[in-house]
Amino acid sequence: LSAIPYGVFSCVIFFIGRIIAPKVLTILTTHIPRLNIYLHASELAIYKQKTIGSMYMLIQFAIIAIYVYLDVNGKELSEKKDQIEWNFTKWTQCILFGIIAMDGVIPATYRIARIFSFTQFILLPNAIEKKEKNKHNKICIWGIVIGMYLIYFAQNVLRGAEEVLPYHSIFNK
Repeated sequence: LSAIPYGVFSCVIFFIGRIIAPKVLTILTTHIPRLNIYLHASELAIYKQKTIGSMYMLIQFAIIAIYVYLDVNGKELSEKKDQIEWNFTKWTQCILFGIIAMDGVIPATYRIARIFSFTQFILLPNAIEKKEKNKHNKICIWGIVIGMYLIYFAQNVLRGAEEVLPYHSIFNK
């Protein structure tokens, strides 16, 4: 996919996951009794909660925007393996965006999202280095990416997400 269809497709996937998937799930519950039990059992309510924050969704949308920018303004990749890697990078981001859109429909969405999130730490810098030809633009993109992740990290640490900070040792009792 080229840049604009990729961006539109990503937004359509997000729309489908956010708006249509919950409605389809509700319709399916009338035909599949076990699914109806899953949706309405109070014991399972913890698994159906929304686990993806709006800041994380905003970062993922910004990454898609960066990929669209790189596709439109970036240099053409000459090697076949680089083109395959670039397509893989865009598709994994699109899949991640679709998964986080279905937060609350898919149980424990953040666990599935992490599988794709970790690939960003390799694929995003690699895409910036290979696709951006202008040094000043590359520095700006790097600043945006680092800034996004610093804000996200600070937000998570400050609100105690993942409940790892402050760490309490078992020996402190």
